[in-house]
Amino acid sequence: MLAELVVIVPLASMSVGEEFESGAGAIPLHMTVLTKVRVPRDQSVVAAVRAIAATTAPFNVVASGRAGFGHEGTVQVTTVEMSDPLRRLHLRLLDDVRRAGADPVQLAYNGDGYRPHVSDTRDGQLISPGERLALTTLAILDCSRPTRRLADKVALSGTA
Repeated sequence: MLAELVVIVPLASMSVGEEFESGAGAIPLHMTVLTKVRVPRDQSVVAAVRAIAATTAPFNVVASGRAGFGHEGTVQVTTVEMSDPLRRLHLRLLDDVRRAGADPVQLAYNGDGYRPHVSDTRDGQLISPGERLALTTLAILDCSRPTRRLADKVALSGTA
């Protein structure tokens, strides 16, 4: 049996084990740093994400604009400027989880196709262009069932 996981940076309070409805805007403010991957139901991907967090220093990114994402552009988001630390984090996550047995669901949204953004929430929370966002934590969101569950959360604790 395979699990479907997404790696995010929470920008709002979230606790391990917390569950969220599926669908756009149901999860509190967050930035996806690795889109959905299918993985064996073991701890190798969790261990890979934890190892990356242990060697990655917290860093800031800047929100840049507003856009409509999704199939018909109906998911309202704030885009985030790509920076070298963000690109390195995304690519390292992609490479390391693949080595741990993960298979990206939509490869086109990774690597050069990765477009960092923060989706607006259903209750109207959003990030405004120009805001600086502190990336301090990685979290694994289990999307294997219609109800999403925060499966793990670990602080970025490396040194710059």
